[in-house]
Amino acid sequence: MSDAAAIPKAVDIQARRAHLTIQAAPGDNRDYIATLSGNLVGTSFGLTSVGVEVRYVPDRFVTRLGDFQTYLAYLDKFGFEHLETVGAILRDDFANVLIGKWTQVTITGTAPGRIGLMEHVVVMEDRRPKWNNKTLMDRVKLY
Repeated sequence: MSDAAAIPKAVDIQARRAHLTIQAAPGDNRDYIATLSGNLVGTSFGLTSVGVEVRYVPDRFVTRLGDFQTYLAYLDKFGFEHLETVGAILRDDFANVLIGKWTQVTITGTAPGRIGLMEHVVVMEDRRPKWNNKTLMDRVKLY
């Protein structure tokens, strides 16, 4: 069974997104980049470790401190077959819950010592239509 077919049954969208809680963004209306990072167990992928990094330019909301780890722990229960699936879930959840101006999700799976695969990296991005802060984005290493 493909991950696309398994996601709706295994991971209820509203239950999943309930773990990604938000609060009002502080400060003025200047753009800035927030970065969250954590890990998934990775054993379901056959990897030693799976690093997760989410960078986003907030609009009105940011994640609550510490809740990102709770959200990742919730995702980790489902044992997805592909890093791409996890990347798409993270990208879509951040885009729909935080409703930021720009979101980049990087999933890095490592398997040191495994023949043929050392690292598997997935980068996914979402950008609000017509949003562009060239000055900010020119200074950002996108990958």
